[in-house]
Amino acid sequence: MTALVRASLVAALMLSPVIGVAQLAPDTSLVPPASPVRAFLTGPTLPGAQWPSIEDVSADVQRAYERMNWAPLWSDKGRPTTAAQGVVKFLVAVDSLGLNPRDFDAGLLDSLARAAAVSPLDEETQARFEATLSVATARVLSALRWGRVRQTKAYPTLRRSRDDYDLGAGVYAVSRTPDPLPVFDQAAPQWTPYRQLSGALPGARRIADDSLLVAEPVKKGATFQAAPQLRRLLGVYGIPADSATPPPPIDTTLDASLERLLRKFQKENKVPQTGAFDVATRDRMRAVFRGRVRDAVLSLERWRWLPRTADGRAIIVNVPEYRLRAYDTVQGGHAPAFGMKVVVGRGVEDRYTPLFTDEVEHLIFSPFWEVPKTIALDEIVPKIAKDSTYLARNRYILVRGTSDTAKALAPDSATIAKIGKSVRVRQLPGDYNSLGRIKFMLPNHLNIYLHDTNEKQFFKRDERALSHGCIRVSEPTRLAQWILDGDTAWTEERMKKAMKQEKPETVHLSSHIPVLIVYHTAGVDDHGMLRSFKDVYKYDAELEKLLAVGFPYRR
Repeated sequence: MTALVRASLVAALMLSPVIGVAQLAPDTSLVPPASPVRAFLTGPTLPGAQWPSIEDVSADVQRAYERMNWAPLWSDKGRPTTAAQGVVKFLVAVDSLGLNPRDFDAGLLDSLARAAAVSPLDEETQARFEATLSVATARVLSALRWGRVRQTKAYPTLRRSRDDYDLGAGVYAVSRTPDPLPVFDQAAPQWTPYRQLSGALPGARRIADDSLLVAEPVKKGATFQAAPQLRRLLGVYGIPADSATPPPPIDTTLDASLERLLRKFQKENKVPQTGAFDVATRDRMRAVFRGRVRDAVLSLERWRWLPRTADGRAIIVNVPEYRLRAYDTVQGGHAPAFGMKVVVGRGVEDRYTPLFTDEVEHLIFSPFWEVPKTIALDEIVPKIAKDSTYLARNRYILVRGTSDTAKALAPDSATIAKIGKSVRVRQLPGDYNSLGRIKFMLPNHLNIYLHDTNEKQFFKRDERALSHGCIRVSEPTRLAQWILDGDTAWTEERMKKAMKQEKPETVHLSSHIPVLIVYHTAGVDDHGMLRSFKDVYKYDAELEKLLAVGFPYRR
């Protein structure tokens, strides 16, 4: 099938039955007095299912059957249709997308489909197959479209309303096509990073199950037939072979070059640096690779909580990775235009960088820093008490209101006492300004934005959870040039001049740029390698608990 024909099929499938609920309106005059599958689906539970309560999808599935007047969707004369076989095959392998086949009764459905290939199913078993497959299809579509857990249960600031995707229409669409994969694919996020991560997960699972990770330990200098296998695992981990001392032509011992690679792994993972493939090293390596699978599964769930698409450009900041990526096109597998280091909120709860989606609406060159009330009271006021010159030395002034033209107040004791009430602390533009020379505004109720910084040294650190919550970018000029690309009025010379002014200059964008502040402890890096990132805010364990509840997830 050509790509064009396949795309046309997907479009027809998605548009025709999914336009609205009206297309699934039942013709009640034709409803038969009894239907075996109807008996399974109109009750509160589905007997024999992994998660028997079906209140989450019962109404959706019933609408799909009403369109067929309760005739079978997935079987013909006791045998599964081509569509049913395709869905069962998809469900059996759904762990490749970070979902658990058991949650969708894949084993039961596969065994019933195999039995039907030998002999047609009796009426009751066929009805059970129909009901179980319909519920599984609705649930997997829901999981791909919106995620299983409601995002605000894990992150209250991450808000997204469920779109008008009709699960009943989706179930019907899948049942009517010989190839259901395009329908499932269209239900899933289209973001390039999601596609990269889901594409990397099957390989990560194979690595985590590598036979070497349960093999017997090997001493230095000993015969080791699996030496090439260990080098490969270390390369996947992120420690490639040393080009200065390549492996020997006959690589069958734990030689000095392999010992050096093992010592690097041992040092990074805080296990004794023996240079041998000992029990501690083997077990730690197994834990690392299994941890990557876990992190990828959780990160794929988080991607499904986000808006499905963005038109054109987008900025994505991944908090645990301490990295920003700017995309000219964020769909279709396109690589980012560039990336850069960021500093994010500290790992204490009131300093976390919140997770949300918004848009860059304007830039401010040579910005003021309007010091938040909590920082002013907790940090600046105590410093003023110890040093009367602190405000002046750091170019702070005291003002009333938020106007850029507000006059500076005398920093006497009476005025200082009103900080946090009627008086605000403002830092003037310049080299001392904590926001640096550029501020990227995405107006939101959380008062979080991207900005330059006067503390460039922090970008040299590997762990950069150091701010009060806002996001400091390492290459603000590059980001500003990319955002303003196409605006001929903003030449490089004008931008440099605007960054040296003593008063702020605001530039409103004709087209806003989506920004996603996300939290993914696994992702594909700029070299195409799957990586795990430290769970700096300790979010993963809570998400695991929420996912362990099982269907029906409370939304």
